[in-house]
Amino acid sequence: MTQKVIKFESLDSTNNYVAKGLETGQYKANDVILAGFQTEGRGQRGNIWQSEFDKNLTFSFGFRSDFLNLDDQFIISKAISVAIAKYLENKIDKQVILKWPNDVLIRNQKICGILLETKLVERKRYMVVGIGLNLNQTSFNTDYAVTSMCLELGKALDVDSELSDLLNCIGTEIDLLKTGEIVKIEESYLSRLLGTNNYVLLKRNDVIFKGKIVDVKNNSEITVKKLDGSLNTFRAGDVRISY
Repeated sequence: MTQKVIKFESLDSTNNYVAKGLETGQYKANDVILAGFQTEGRGQRGNIWQSEFDKNLTFSFGFRSDFLNLDDQFIISKAISVAIAKYLENKIDKQVILKWPNDVLIRNQKICGILLETKLVERKRYMVVGIGLNLNQTSFNTDYAVTSMCLELGKALDVDSELSDLLNCIGTEIDLLKTGEIVKIEESYLSRLLGTNNYVLLKRNDVIFKGKIVDVKNNSEITVKKLDGSLNTFRAGDVRISY
């Protein structure tokens, strides 16, 4: 997957830029939009993505996704998650864990988030992929545990070279996706997924319970086995996994 990188000092949101550019024809599919700072950087469910200027990798790209059924789009999230995990495993000698639906953790600390949005333009379906990877930031104002590559490695990294390495990993997984090698992606995803090999705490509304993830469908739903043996299916946003 050929990707041209277009850099901006500041944008409201790289995902917004790609989505609007697809509508107007000003954005070319597969090009990477990288911003040193996002004034309205977004995470899942409208959360704000916190990032200091020029410290992290905050970028988006869009590609045609109508080779997949509309209800199977979450396989893209799995592929992107696996790509980020493999990239981090090559850089950091620590276990990388994927947290459903779209977080990447090291030592139970968030290091990366993914935001995927479907965009329909002239009957063509695109997936807009936004990635926020903590690269050189060392302090965070969050109510959950966060880390960065700089904190894990004890040194600052070059943004351009790290972006290039990460895009190579992403391109490899998307190529697998396009050639139909779904099983490889599924196996890689589940082997790293939090809650598949052990019970974890989940929260739905104000109710906290223990469960184990036994399946992740490509419409993003998870099937959870509770301690009493019952199986329950949840959509993203219905339940949150603690770590």
